[in-house]
Amino acid sequence: MTNKKGIINIFWTGGLDSTFRIVELSQRQCTVQPYYIIIKKKQSLNNELKAIETILRILRKDKRTKAQLLDPVIVDEEEIPRDTNTFDSWFRLIRWEGWQYYVLAKYANLHNMEVELGLQFSSSGVGEIIDGKLLTSHPDPDYDVMVLDKKQADQDIINVFGNFCFPKSLYHKTKREEVDILRKNGYGKIVKYTWSCFHPILGYPCGHCGPCKSFEKEGVRLPLIGKILTSTFRPLKKKSMKVIKLNYDYTLREVSEVYAAKAIDPKTGEVKKMFRLNETGVIILEALQDGADLEEVTRRLTDGFDVDYETAKTQASAFIAKLNL
Repeated sequence: MTNKKGIINIFWTGGLDSTFRIVELSQRQCTVQPYYIIIKKKQSLNNELKAIETILRILRKDKRTKAQLLDPVIVDEEEIPRDTNTFDSWFRLIRWEGWQYYVLAKYANLHNMEVELGLQFSSSGVGEIIDGKLLTSHPDPDYDVMVLDKKQADQDIINVFGNFCFPKSLYHKTKREEVDILRKNGYGKIVKYTWSCFHPILGYPCGHCGPCKSFEKEGVRLPLIGKILTSTFRPLKKKSMKVIKLNYDYTLREVSEVYAAKAIDPKTGEVKKMFRLNETGVIILEALQDGADLEEVTRRLTDGFDVDYETAKTQASAFIAKLNL
């Protein structure tokens, strides 16, 4: 029921999905090695590490725990060497929709290790890419995970997802179902300490980020106070971060392997300009649309391409000026 080294490796963020699996594994005779990858500019870093520490302490004291739960291996993403093959494959598959998948994949590929990824799967996004025929049961019949069927998957998918294991217990589960199962099995206290919000506000989930919205969509209520506080204070925080605002709304489309962008006047809806973008331009534009400041845009360029910090910053500044016409 373990990988080749006799240890179950798992990426653990302190969020509901990966914690659900940690709790499940804790009830078995096995050794569990969690990994936490520090993603730069992640506002929820301290919240997630605190969640992991608290949940680990609770489980180690729980009489039902049979597994040996090792301390998490904490790795800064900047310590992981660039991996051009993995990056190119990730970019072609999902681009900026899931930066964490590139970081996790290059770490797993670097160490050539099987590692569990707490992924529910859905009808869109990453789940859509690898769901269905591309998944098969692990060669070890006692190990209840699915792995990529490398005979069916293309090389890009193998480069990104080839070393991941996907727990069957999470397959197409909703957040509501996970919470109900944990509470039914007497782990309600642990649910309280999980953390999934990307942009906490004064210690509360923001209610607006992707994970928060998925919780509400899947039937799990979040404290209303976080959403109220975010609506009140977030504009002030963004101003202090010097987030770059574009003068125009942009639509991005891939046409015959070329990226085309439209600059649209937000007041009149008039198309002011159309132009083609290379991959650098796409990275910058999508980072700005995500609400990134200049430092974040520069970081994405240095991570994505073999370019030094000052060169990346100069490129970003010049392109931003172009976008604002």
